[in-house]
Amino acid sequence: MLKKYKRKLLTITAIQWTGDIISFQNDLRKLGIEKYITIYKNGTFEYKTSEGHIYIYDLGDWIIAEIDKDVIYPCKDEIFKEIFEEIP
Repeated sequence: MLKKYKRKLLTITAIQWTGDIISFQNDLRKLGIEKYITIYKNGTFEYKTSEGHIYIYDLGDWIIAEIDKDVIYPCKDEIFKEIFEEIP
C-alpha cells in the first residue's frame, strides 16, 4: 500500500570538517570516535565503523551523531543545510 511519510523530529550532534585538525580531533574525542578516524594530507578523512563500513569525507562534510541512538553517519554540507537547523 502506498503511503506518505514525514521525517520525525530528530536531535543530533554534528561536527563539520573545516580542516582544523586540532579542533576536529577534540570534537571527535567528545563523541568517543577518535580511534575510528584517519585524517589524510589531502584534506579528506575516513571513518571506519565497528561494522567495517568506511565513509570518506571531504572538506565541509559533516559527521552526524544521533543523540538517542549509537548511530554516526556522514552528510554532505548542501544536504545538511537542507535538512537541519541549529538549535539556539
